[in-house]
Amino acid sequence: MIPHLSLRTLLALSASIALAPSGAAQDWESWTDHPGDPRYVRLDYPVAFVANAGHADPATETAPHFGLDVISASNPSEHGPDGGLFVFMPDGRVAKLFPLPEHEAVAGLIDTPLGELGRGAVVEPNVSEDGQTLYFAYFHDATWEHNDGGYQDVKGSFKGADLYRLDLRPLLADPGFDPALLPVKRLTFKEYTGPAKADVFQTTEDKVRDAVNPDLAANPIGYWGTIDMHLIEMRTRSGLKAVWVSNRARLANSNSWFGDPNHNFNLYIADFLPDIKDTRYINGTPNLEEGLLDSCDNFYLSQAGDGRGFLGLVSFDMSQLGGLNATTIVGKPGAVYASHQALYVAVRHYSSMMSRWYFEDPEVNREATTLHKFALEPGSIQTAYAGSGVARGRILNQFSMDEHEGYLRIATSNGQVPSPGVHSILSVLAEQEGELVVVGMVDNIAPSEDIRSVRFNGEVGFVVTFKKTDPLFVFDLSDPTDPVIKAELKVPGFATYMHLMDDTHLLTMGYDAEEMGTFAYFQGLQLRVLDVSDLTNPTVLSEETIGTRGSTSDAATNHLAFNYFPQRDLLALPMTICEESTGGSSYGDMMSFGGLLVYRVTVAGGFDLLGGVPHEEPETIDAYRSACSNWWTDSNSKVKRSIFMSSDTEDFVYSIALDLINVSDLTDLENPLVSIPLVASP
Repeated sequence: MIPHLSLRTLLALSASIALAPSGAAQDWESWTDHPGDPRYVRLDYPVAFVANAGHADPATETAPHFGLDVISASNPSEHGPDGGLFVFMPDGRVAKLFPLPEHEAVAGLIDTPLGELGRGAVVEPNVSEDGQTLYFAYFHDATWEHNDGGYQDVKGSFKGADLYRLDLRPLLADPGFDPALLPVKRLTFKEYTGPAKADVFQTTEDKVRDAVNPDLAANPIGYWGTIDMHLIEMRTRSGLKAVWVSNRARLANSNSWFGDPNHNFNLYIADFLPDIKDTRYINGTPNLEEGLLDSCDNFYLSQAGDGRGFLGLVSFDMSQLGGLNATTIVGKPGAVYASHQALYVAVRHYSSMMSRWYFEDPEVNREATTLHKFALEPGSIQTAYAGSGVARGRILNQFSMDEHEGYLRIATSNGQVPSPGVHSILSVLAEQEGELVVVGMVDNIAPSEDIRSVRFNGEVGFVVTFKKTDPLFVFDLSDPTDPVIKAELKVPGFATYMHLMDDTHLLTMGYDAEEMGTFAYFQGLQLRVLDVSDLTNPTVLSEETIGTRGSTSDAATNHLAFNYFPQRDLLALPMTICEESTGGSSYGDMMSFGGLLVYRVTVAGGFDLLGGVPHEEPETIDAYRSACSNWWTDSNSKVKRSIFMSSDTEDFVYSIALDLINVSDLTDLENPLVSIPLVASP
């Protein structure tokens, strides 16, 4: 790995190689030319360095300058043109990395006049923290001219300096790799104003407008171009940042009589745009393509306190070879929902954590959800950023969103139980000129309660809130500009997940609860079948309570663990059952079952327990493991997932834990046919 360059590195390097005499072309001598000479050190890693050819002007210098501009880049032209970035390899070779004639052929890479690379100068190389990338600044025209007496009459860089990134990985992997083929990326670009874009000297009018110090307008040699230099990587609490200095702010000198070009610099910090690698295997041979995740024009910079992370939507065709399509926004990740036409990302925000807020009164509207829409093209991998918007309140999960006929419906809560003023909102948004705009809303739903589960079905929406009981709200969404509550069903406990058995029946899972006046204690897990055929009168058809307080199931908080197989009327649920609670805040004393429960569920017959697939032994007084101290939001069942496998005559279920897979026949669930360990035996 190439170390970070420092003065110590340069001193070590000076003991490793020697420079040619003044006036000669750059040449290098190393340990290969002087075997056994202790002045020439053989290194076991490559070293990057900067060297300038010098002017070979006895009136101003007696020897070429080596690496002077690594420490100070105030005037690279003063120390001679033809500055270059070099690498000293362990085998004793020295190769120039930049600038090379090959770089002149790359459009927009350098602004040095064609065929005049000697006017360029590299300064201040720095290595990335992983040692794979080299950053440096390049002065496009480090001009130096002198009078007959040798006085340096003109010194400056009228086109300034830009930042570059050079990929060292090919050279590190193969020391024989041609340095001219190393990928080089220009990171900054100057914009020159006025009619003198192509000229070394600007007009007086341009100098007054663009010069760092307007007092130097009459001095044609006093202007320098925009300079970006000294780029380093900095690891911060919010991620890896690029930090550099630049005079682009055009601050004037504090002393107006100061007659040299202004060197007042500001410190800049920015995020690194994400790269993407696409490796495609063609006939077993890997083909690597890499670059930015997207063009700079396709990055969205959020002003909504979304941070500086990157969220990319990447799509590809699984049926054939081809490249990736990517659309990227700058912001936080969040809940994701997709329809056939669009993909939405919803991000939570809190007024207490932001300096800018969406609404006039942050005490009333304390939480918000930003929504980002990406347009999908059916049958294609093409995606596009469509727009963003904001909804009042905090989204719970992806089931809180749904798109129907171009309208996005979202249910949110403002505040959390038992905070005062907590309530919920249902908002309907539409895309209008690149923005998601609220066109319909039901506010102040269930004051003093917050949302525990949501489900949409076409023009109908279902929302469960909770503080003491479980109100199921039924919404008529047929008019997106005027959503209304059609009914409210109050039952004990609350549902954390609602599943559509069909268009008129809901299968729900959650927790039973014991009301205690102003609040309620959650108890055992609870299943219900609800009839919602009459939107004005939803009813409970059947229910099943499992265990007592402390019982837990991953299916209560993760829908992927909820396995409903409608073709067989089967329901499989990971379950840890606790018994012997005395109610209230008392937890069950003993875990009586840990595994997978299987039910047959029908609208007419309700819940029929077929049995359970065991995955851990029940607790006893002699084998107590404190398995019943589970909080309702932190599901912790032994089994995580399940799969039904059926034929015309047989039904099997696979119960999957982190350490074991059991395969059981539904006619004998307690005795698995096969057990497959997922961890090695001790």
